[in-house]
Amino acid sequence: MRYLIFFLLLITGTAKAQLSFPKSHLGVWQGTLQITPVGSPNPQQVPMRIILDSLRGVQNRYTFTIQYGQQAARLYELVAVDAAAGKYQIDEKDGIVLEASKIGDQLTTQFSVENNLITTIYTFLTNPDRIGFALYFSDVRPGKTGGQGTTPVLTYAIKSRQLATLARVPEPKAVPQKKEPVKKRKGLFGKRV
Repeated sequence: MRYLIFFLLLITGTAKAQLSFPKSHLGVWQGTLQITPVGSPNPQQVPMRIILDSLRGVQNRYTFTIQYGQQAARLYELVAVDAAAGKYQIDEKDGIVLEASKIGDQLTTQFSVENNLITTIYTFLTNPDRIGFALYFSDVRPGKTGGQGTTPVLTYAIKSRQLATLARVPEPKAVPQKKEPVKKRKGLFGKRV
């Protein structure tokens, strides 16, 4: 009997320990995003929320909802293309699909829009559970440097930085509901019903 209990405890502990990304971070996460342009002494602070959940009936795809302040939620999907190789995608559900690489506990994307090169880093941490978020806007038009006889180096000036640490929002506990006693009322002919 002792061996059975030990075995069951071992299996339960192993199953919990083997919970891997992104399943390890399913849930609602929130915190404060600090947006700091270069040269600004005071960051703008905006509430930020990420919701990561499995898509029922669909393997390797997860809802990846991001909301900044009162803006409309961005209803993206996180796609595990080849999780073992660290290959993911963020599907923005509007024809835009961003390549994402998972290295260690970080998921990173890099893309350009108009004259901005954008690098986004999500850090998925445990003990305590949290998600670190960092986004850097750079000028996509590079500066060029290097001396004669050396390989030219292109440099991209960073224009602003956004940082947040998001904590897991505890799931609400079910509150037992009181049953109200049924009140008797008078019927049509004066009798209590």
